[in-house]
This record gives sequence, structure tokens and C-alpha cells, in this order.
Amino acid sequence: MSTDFLGTQWRWGRSLLVFVATSFLFALAAEIATRLDDRVERGIAILSSPTYDGELRTFRDGIIQGKAFGQFQKFKLNSWGFRGPEIAMAKPAGCQRLMVIGSSEMFGLYESPGKDFTAALQSRMSEQGCVEIINAAMSGMSLDAAMLYWKLRLAQFKPDAVLIYASPALQITDTFPPPPYVPRFEERLADGFRLRFLEWLRQYIHLPETIQDWKAEREYHGELARHPADWLIQSPPEAGLKSYEAKLHSFIGTLRASGATVVLMTHAERATVDTLASHPHDEFYFKQNYPRVVPRVQLQFNEIAVAREREIAAQEKLQLVDIDHVLTGCRECFADPVHFSDLGAERAADAAAQVLMARQP
Repeated sequence: MSTDFLGTQWRWGRSLLVFVATSFLFALAAEIATRLDDRVERGIAILSSPTYDGELRTFRDGIIQGKAFGQFQKFKLNSWGFRGPEIAMAKPAGCQRLMVIGSSEMFGLYESPGKDFTAALQSRMSEQGCVEIINAAMSGMSLDAAMLYWKLRLAQFKPDAVLIYASPALQITDTFPPPPYVPRFEERLADGFRLRFLEWLRQYIHLPETIQDWKAEREYHGELARHPADWLIQSPPEAGLKSYEAKLHSFIGTLRASGATVVLMTHAERATVDTLASHPHDEFYFKQNYPRVVPRVQLQFNEIAVAREREIAAQEKLQLVDIDHVLTGCRECFADPVHFSDLGAERAADAAAQVLMARQP
């Protein structure tokens, strides 16, 4: 073996070693910097590995609720576990108090800080005088969970009005009549040590849609393979629709009995049955989140549920903010098929403010 060949191999090996060592030191420095920043800016322990659920939600007093002073990335909760500024139990004198109840669409997900729906609505409503808005939404909160949350926690804040933005998809696999609701919460804590620098990067750098879609498709077919063919729901389930109606009626009655004015807001989505075929990334989103229900059927279910919500608003003589009419099909209004972009949150807040201001004396 020639001396030149050995020399070349040594140089390559040394270069590789330098590259690996430099990369390791860079990653270590980035991880330390991220953890120090989290400690200084957010008070997060240096050695912890926080998660969205673990930092923002908790199971206490028999219910799932927001964690007092919870913080995760851009999300910050007040002492009551609500996203938004600090509030007192008693409503400020001379103010109107509005409470927003819903799932992650209302809590906010992709919007810039201060640009989520509730913050945008607060800005619009403040033009009319003193209005305090409580964001009582929580990720994954079904109508069952909202009802229990209201009875055990939210009612004590005595809002003048409650704005409901229900997510019909959370009831799509319900049976009817639905069984008694039993709250379940599995805190998604870290499985050992996790790199928080990578979590930070994921806020700004996303995998190409083709890779995301490939992963979603593979997981979807893997899930289907674990079930019999009749497990897949291929038409809008009437049991789920009846459950949605019954729970919404019941929640409205409970809120009204407390003296609160109820305002309904229809659920909007980026995709429609007609646009699904031309936007496969939307289809993969639905497959990933509700693999048991064909994506087209999920959209049909939402359309029927929204139509029935309009009927309920008319029957109950409630004000209705028809966000479905305003936003559905607007691609720039959503960051994914159901969660608002800054523009979507702004337009939804404008529509809600018009209705809410119209009810004021």
C-alpha cells in the first residue's frame, strides 16, 4: 500500500473527525443556549424537557384544565390557566365580560404572538368601551369536556356572554345516546432527555410537504392494516351528528341557566369536498388526525354539523357568527386545514365583533 494512499486516507479521516467534533460542539452550544434562554425568559428548569400538554394542561379537581402560569414556547397562561392577560375573579366595574370556549382553534396555534383570535377580538371589542375577554379554550376540548369545565370551574367567572366555537370532528365517532363523559388526561411528559434546540427549530423549520405527506400516508395505511375493513367510516355517521346536536343543546341550556348570553360560531375549514382532490396535503392531514373516517366524509360531517348549528341558533333564538360562511375555502386564512393564520384569526374576529357589538344596548 503506497504512502500517498495512506496519507490521503489519514487526511480524510482527520477531516471527518474534525467535522464530527465541530458539529457536536455546535449542537452542544446550541442546546445549552436554548436551555439558558428558556431559563431566563420563561423560568423553565435547565434539565427539564417540557411538552405542550405537560406545561399547559393539568388534571385537577376531577377535570382537565389549563395549568396556572403554564408556559410552553410562545404560549403563556395566567394564574387561572387561561391564555391571555391576568384577570380577577370579579368582573371589573363598568365592563362587559365575554368568555370564549372551544378547542385549539380558539386557544390559538400558529398565529403570531398577540394575533390569535381572542387577542384580535379583544382589540376590536375595546373600540366600544371596556370589554374583558377570557380565553377559556383548550386543545382537544370536546363539548363534553367544555360542559364539565364550565360547571366545575368556568361558571364562577360569571361572564355576560359566552362564545362557543365547537369542533364537530371531536364528536364524529360518538355513539348515540352518548355514554356519560369521563375525563381522561395523559400528561405527555418526555421519555427521558430530549433536545430542546430541535424543538425550537421545529417552530421555524418544517419538513417539505412531500415528506410530511409520505409519513402521513405510511402511518395511515399502517393503522388501517390493524383493523377490519368495516372499521373505516365511509359516510357521515348519524350517531355522531345526533350526539353533536344533543350535546350542543345541553350546553346551551346550561349556560343560559347561569344567566349568560350564548353566541354560537360555526366551524370553518380550509378544505372543502370540492377542493380536497386538488390539495392532497389537506387530505393527509385528515387521514393523520382521524384515520378511521375517510377525509371526504370528515368534510361532509362538518358541513352537516354546521347546517344543524344554524338551525339550533334559529330554534334557540341565538346570535350566530357564521365563520364557515366567511372563511371556509380561504386558503390564506388557515395555516393547516382547521387552524387560523394571522389573517384568518383577524377576519374571524372582525365577523365576531360585528355580531357581538350589534347585541350591545
